[in-house]
Amino acid sequence: MTNGFRTPPLNSLKVFSVVAKHESISKAALDLNLTESAVSRQIKNIEENLNFSLFTRRSRRIYLTEEGEILQRCCTKIFTELDNTLKNLSYSDSKEPLVVSCEPTLTMNWLIPNLPKFHELHPDIPIRIFAAGGDIDLSTERVDIALRRNDFTWNRNYFSEKVCDELIGPVCSENHWKIYEKGKSPMTILHTKSRFDAWQKWLSNTPKETLLIENEMIFEHFYLCLQAATSNLGFAITSIYMCPEELKAKKLMAPFSFIKDGSSYHLLSETPITHDSRKNAFYQWAKSEFANIRSTHFDTE
Repeated sequence: MTNGFRTPPLNSLKVFSVVAKHESISKAALDLNLTESAVSRQIKNIEENLNFSLFTRRSRRIYLTEEGEILQRCCTKIFTELDNTLKNLSYSDSKEPLVVSCEPTLTMNWLIPNLPKFHELHPDIPIRIFAAGGDIDLSTERVDIALRRNDFTWNRNYFSEKVCDELIGPVCSENHWKIYEKGKSPMTILHTKSRFDAWQKWLSNTPKETLLIENEMIFEHFYLCLQAATSNLGFAITSIYMCPEELKAKKLMAPFSFIKDGSSYHLLSETPITHDSRKNAFYQWAKSEFANIRSTHFDTE
């Protein structure tokens, strides 16, 4: 290492930030469209300029040093603010859509039916929707924000804002409920593979002696489960946010209680959501819409 100090070039710090994100020279090189030797050279130059090591190298892997972690946090903050500022400056002349990723059943049963309300409030913000759930790489999939339930560990560098707590409960058609209530016939419960423990969580908070469960049916997705309930096949366990239109139109009813299952919905972004006018507009709207669903169909207080 050389003595003295020189501020590294901004481009070199950007290279460092990408390497620190992946803790991998090869992955950073792919992201930056550079050779691995070029990336390694940039890191070496920064370390020589700063006169300390940013990474330790063990078993063909690299790990951030304490100094490297401090610099990474600083770079993340600086580049996030820079990206945000540039996006906000350019947005006034741009009609680029806000790309939103949302779980398929929420997309079908909540987002699309209510999107006209968002367009009415924000006619200057076009929306493009990707229906997908679970883990996501916002950069690779070119998504601006993703609405996700916190049932997995997302990228620690993502910014997130909580939208609401999850509420789950059984729903069925009015005809099916009349048959069940009249004869107290055994209940057929409808599962979804994507959240197979939902019934167990709900039943653990419900007096089991009030329910007579005889049959079970399993479906791939929530929207199939809800369709089965609408078709008088049984009681589907669902999120309150996945069937607001069906409840409103009385295609489905919720004869039992909804409960918090310990999870919650969040918006994920590579940049701070509340610092971006378009992302913040969607975030505030989503919070308001979900709160309206709760107040309409279930008193959580």
